[in-house]
Formats: sequence, structure tokens, C-alpha cells
Amino acid sequence: MVLLRSLFIPVFGVLFIFLNSSMFYAQNNAEMESVENNFSTFTPRNSQEITPWKTHNAPSFYNHPEFGVLPYNAPCSNCVEVLEKRTIDSRYFVDVLEPSKFMIQNALGDLHILKNGFWVTANHKLNSIGNQEYRTIEGVQP
Repeated sequence: MVLLRSLFIPVFGVLFIFLNSSMFYAQNNAEMESVENNFSTFTPRNSQEITPWKTHNAPSFYNHPEFGVLPYNAPCSNCVEVLEKRTIDSRYFVDVLEPSKFMIQNALGDLHILKNGFWVTANHKLNSIGNQEYRTIEGVQP
């Protein structure tokens, strides 16, 4: 029993240091970064080449409103989102050049709203609808 107690503190200390250093390493190597806010123009939706999207998505998702468009805060630029794996608070991405590499984005709140049977991005950004009127198209209305 005394031997167990005498080993507990050094082993626990080493384990504590190891876990903290691995969390510090993961936090410092994260690929998310802050971006400059744009308060003067509206950001266009960037469509991508459709062929990789068709490779990684079922035909029933070809008419998804966001098919072929990466979300503005996607964790990668050369990837596609697997739309059938979307949930209310997560997204699943596959690298185009290395299909075995995937990324999952999770949120503490809702990323998507269910609209016409599809999870679409809960976009709170304003869009011009003409005549100097602006509206959130897919956002949650108060």
C-alpha cells in the first residue's frame, strides 16, 4: 500500500504534464484563424467544381441548395462537404486529393436549419434583395 502511494504522485504528475502538453500542442496547431470583418460589401458564394461533390455525395443531394458550395468557414479549401452526414450542429468534409483524410466541424449551437428536407446553413448574414432592402435568406428569424 505504501509503495502504491509513493508511486501515485510521480505517475500522476507525469500523466498530468503529458496530457496538458498534448492539449497545448493541439490548440496551437489548429487551422482555424480569425479573419478581418468586411463591413462594406457582401461576400459572394464560391461554387466549386461539381465532379468531386458528385463523387462524395449521393444523387439525392444533387439538388441540395448548397451543393457545390463550401461554407464560408470551412476547415479546408480543397475539400468537399458530404451533405448526407450533416446534422443540426456538425459538418463532415473529405479532402479531394486524399479521400482518406476527413475533417468534422462541430458547434455548440445550431449550424443548420431543416428546410424542405435538407439541412441548410443557418446563415445570419444579410443579402441584398433589391431596392436597398436586405434580409437573411436562410437565417433563424427572431
